[in-house]
Amino acid sequence: MKYTSVATSGIRLSVETFDRGIRQSDSEGMACDFGYRIEMENLRDEPVRLVRRHWTIFDSLAPRHRVSGEGVVGEKPILRPFERYSYTSGCRLVSGIGSMEGHYVFVCVEEDGRPTGAPFSADIPRFQLFSAVLWN
Repeated sequence: MKYTSVATSGIRLSVETFDRGIRQSDSEGMACDFGYRIEMENLRDEPVRLVRRHWTIFDSLAPRHRVSGEGVVGEKPILRPFERYSYTSGCRLVSGIGSMEGHYVFVCVEEDGRPTGAPFSADIPRFQLFSAVLWN
């Protein structure tokens, strides 16, 4: 397990990664399955809502892959000042060696969730993915 953390735009993002081993799927063949847990903390004096995510996934044996979408794991959480939110997700890499990085888009909100300002980004620190099972 590896741990990475960074704070940008008043949001601290921390990432823990873990290797889930090698998996077989009908569509992808053999692939290394990785999990990651993201914890975000609002360091601002006002509530914020996470509205979008943007990922760049690097696999040493595949083209760079970009993923964007609304919220995370089906949610658009609101974080009040100094509140934390975490979720777990994952990805697959053909090679077993790669990395992920990106950013979340947040907006400041009223207590009822209405936006009060322009969207802003918080960086997701690059984290390495390495399958010990495959390379040992």
